[in-house]
Amino acid sequence: MLSHIIAMPDIAAGRLVLVMKDFQPSRLPVTVVYPSRRNMPLRVKTVLDFLIDAIGQDQSMCASGADPQWN
Repeated sequence: MLSHIIAMPDIAAGRLVLVMKDFQPSRLPVTVVYPSRRNMPLRVKTVLDFLIDAIGQDQSMCASGADPQWN
């Protein structure tokens, strides 16, 4: 089993074939651990913003279609 992020180029090119389409894997939460929001380095905020945007644009990564957010 591969993440669709990794497999999609090969599926689109015909090198991989989807099997068991009726048995999709469970969605797992994406957890990012960082020390604190106070004085957060710009590079950490940039990565978090990128992940939130990427997940928000890909409904297959959102559980129940929920919007990703900072918790």
